[in-house]
Amino acid sequence: MSEWRSAKYWRNRQPIERLKNAHIPKRFTKKTLDDYDTDLGSPDVVTYVHQWLANIEHNRECGEGLYFFGGSGSGKTHVACGLLREIVLNHQLSGFFITAEKFVEASYDEMNPDNVLSDMYSDEYMLKYINAVYDVLVLDNLGSERMTDFTKKTITSMLNSRYEQQLITIITSEIPLSRLSDIYGPRVASILSECCCVLPFLGKDYRLLDPHYAGE
Repeated sequence: MSEWRSAKYWRNRQPIERLKNAHIPKRFTKKTLDDYDTDLGSPDVVTYVHQWLANIEHNRECGEGLYFFGGSGSGKTHVACGLLREIVLNHQLSGFFITAEKFVEASYDEMNPDNVLSDMYSDEYMLKYINAVYDVLVLDNLGSERMTDFTKKTITSMLNSRYEQQLITIITSEIPLSRLSDIYGPRVASILSECCCVLPFLGKDYRLLDPHYAGE
């Protein structure tokens, strides 16, 4: 059985341990903001993200997150992971990466008789940490999950919890924020409109232009 850890505990880990705990996918572990190709992508996005990062303490206090949207292969996940890596290595903050699909799957799996996650997940309290403990959450590919009433309720509940706790949420999606209301309901669109800066990724698909590129 895992032991419950406080927000202070996760912040006070050594930087390399915070990075390991962030669970950035292997393909993106070494991605940085500086190796995002602005010639193929959106240079204004990286400029703004650097400005946002320079004000990380203010953003942490007020829970100011980011909403990246754009087509597949435009570099959203690359930038989100590079930003998360920078935060946990160079600031005393905890962070975590998870896809929207995996979050919904884990939420469903949690509904077992013991109300805890199985050993296949990083920690039996993972969902609780995501909802109300980790300083920064990257929620990747919002809108890709199979849409059911359970999905909508689960995503809405998590985003609402982080909003109320003023925790930073960085979201990537192919769906413009204006359309989220039609998918998840007006609550989600309203929350994210208030607590996230919307950054469109207008670049072309990196994977088609550069066969060595490994970013969403």
